[in-house]
Amino acid sequence: LAISGHDHMYERQAPMTADGLPDPRGVRPFIVGTGGAHLYRTGGAPRGFTEAKVLEWGVLKLTLSASSYRWEFVTPTGVRDSGTEGCR
Repeated sequence: LAISGHDHMYERQAPMTADGLPDPRGVRPFIVGTGGAHLYRTGGAPRGFTEAKVLEWGVLKLTLSASSYRWEFVTPTGVRDSGTEGCR
């Protein structure tokens, strides 16, 4: 699980290797730059490993356990993305 906030939006990506190649056994990246600054879309078409993208202010809620984690991207209008995944 990797969390960054370098872009001002929310994006969940498919698990990938350290080289940025899709890999079901890799690390799942989240971009969560939605804390109140000006939001913006990134340029170009969505990348092939983007699974969800939201241009709305919100927070990423994580529920961690010994063998899995759950995520919810919560905005003022409700939960916009959610899921559960096992730890590797």
